[in-house]
Amino acid sequence: MSHTESPPPRAFRTTSGPALPRTRLIDPREETPSPANRRLMGRRGTDTPGTYPAAHLLVEHCLPLHARLALVQGWLVDPARQIAALQATGEAPASDAPPIPLAPSPSTHTRLDVDAGMRTHYAQSGYVLAEGTAMGFCALVPLASDRTTVSLQALRVAGPPLSWELPVCDNPQALQTLLTPHMLQSWLLPALGDLLHDDELRTDLAPLLARVPPEVMTITPTPARLKIEHAVRIGSGLFISGWSFDAHGRPTPGGLLVQAQAAGAPLLMAATSRMSRPDVVASLSQERHLPDPNVGFIAWLPDTQDSPTATTWRFWHLDGQGGLAGCTAEVTPDTDPDVAARLLHLVPVTAPHMRQLYDLHLGPALEQLFTRQRRTSRPQVQTLQFGPVVADPPVSLIIPLYGRWDFIEYQLALFRQDPELRQHELIYFVDDPSIHDAIVDYWRSTWPLYEVPFTLAYAGENLGFAGANNAAISVARGREVLLLNSDIIPTTPGWLGRLREVLASQPDIGMVGPALLYSDESVQHAGMVFERYPHWGGLWTNLHPGKGWPAAWMLDGPTREVQALTGACVLMARELYQRVGGLDEGYIRGDFEDSDLCLKVRALGLKPYLVPDARLYHLERQSQGLRAQVTTRMLLTLFNCWRHSRRWDDAITRLTQELPA
Repeated sequence: MSHTESPPPRAFRTTSGPALPRTRLIDPREETPSPANRRLMGRRGTDTPGTYPAAHLLVEHCLPLHARLALVQGWLVDPARQIAALQATGEAPASDAPPIPLAPSPSTHTRLDVDAGMRTHYAQSGYVLAEGTAMGFCALVPLASDRTTVSLQALRVAGPPLSWELPVCDNPQALQTLLTPHMLQSWLLPALGDLLHDDELRTDLAPLLARVPPEVMTITPTPARLKIEHAVRIGSGLFISGWSFDAHGRPTPGGLLVQAQAAGAPLLMAATSRMSRPDVVASLSQERHLPDPNVGFIAWLPDTQDSPTATTWRFWHLDGQGGLAGCTAEVTPDTDPDVAARLLHLVPVTAPHMRQLYDLHLGPALEQLFTRQRRTSRPQVQTLQFGPVVADPPVSLIIPLYGRWDFIEYQLALFRQDPELRQHELIYFVDDPSIHDAIVDYWRSTWPLYEVPFTLAYAGENLGFAGANNAAISVARGREVLLLNSDIIPTTPGWLGRLREVLASQPDIGMVGPALLYSDESVQHAGMVFERYPHWGGLWTNLHPGKGWPAAWMLDGPTREVQALTGACVLMARELYQRVGGLDEGYIRGDFEDSDLCLKVRALGLKPYLVPDARLYHLERQSQGLRAQVTTRMLLTLFNCWRHSRRWDDAITRLTQELPA
């Protein structure tokens, strides 16, 4: 395209060799130039036009890299410097998508071949074109799904902008010419910019990065800074955290370029999300002024399987001026026992974009980590019988033990007063190796005082709340199973029979639970409801409505459907429990497994019911002991909440509309 009445030479030779075909946006041979095609005239202190020759703009290629990305390449000669900026967009004109800068931009480069070709043309007007005047540009322009054109806009120093629509035309031969190592070195790395935040585009750009020559990826002295504080290998993924800023002390745009320090390792891209780091700002206050505290970042790169054994990695970010700032860092393996705690504490629960940080980075990384830490096969469960074996038990009561086990005596004392319980199977599952031997020694001598038969089950390791229940049910014989916490204390006999009666009363009832009370007779549990928690980015939490209220306010009523039931005491068919996969062991340390179980049962068209006239006492969490740190426990709850919400968001939204709290 040319903005002059006489066209420039037909073709110029590029540094890559053969002459490239030219795509004209505006035909300069128009007899009556349109407003968008009038020449851009320069002035040099006078009102006489023509002191400077006109600017020339030529787009040589607009090629599709794939359905959502176009490669725009060309050059601009503007001796009068009347064009303030040249930019492109592949979105609709009314879109809020930011335009991609073409010139000037970090990817703008010199075109000496164009200088040579244009010098003769300008000489005809008596103007000597200085070497280096021609600016080459090559940009990656994201396309909207329904767009087959790229919009170009020249913003002038004076006057309205000029705009054109350029069709995206397939030309494999031209694309191969532009993807040479020399061309990639000239424009690809600076042109990446914010495209690193788009998962689909990162995937499609990976083959381009693989062609970048190694000598390009050098770490040179720059005022920009990059510090990698954590680099953790999790399976085939890599979790990264640290801080960085550009030459002006501002958070760097875009993401990270990552490469294992090993022969033939590919260059990878990782999207980053920014977070406030006041500690970094304070630490560097004597050295640099950082006007924006959001210099911290985290990133999750889910697939680095091409470099599975590399322990040293290199990291780069763009310094905002087309250069690279970088560093090397050692990678921590996910077998490090402190990895989970370190990652959990990286994102403050008060972070404004906490939900985004979890959705894009921390959540998937932690889920992958906890998945790898879980065993892949069912544990071998050993059993020790106290008293006679109950023949053909209708119900198996499953009671995990962790930390504390002294509640067994309270339960057995009250179970002894309930003749109905002698026909059922009672299984205590020891989920804590540190207490197993003490329990065995104690009950070998103490059991005759109570004479309530029970089975002591043990897998030799800590499986967590979900894993303990699942392992115990694997040896259970009852047609129904009752999940029961060890700190649940019965009030009167007959409560289990009442639960069984309601469970069998309607075909759409899948599970039932009693009302649970505190020792002062106030309500601890009368069903659970789901509610979005605004401080955690709108994640769904499960709440106990009426908690602490007098029982008469919440429990004087018939059996009723509730949104969910607590796993502290819930009865269901063993076949149904196994059909839905039991409790999900992906939740850590006993949070959200119960509401997850209820939602799995609901997905089969069955409902949870509360039985208000069956009442038991619940000491609530006292059975867990006091070993876990409160902060770590809270952060694990946050992870469980995120995982639960991601899995059930749509189902919970429908449920809360159909069955309001």
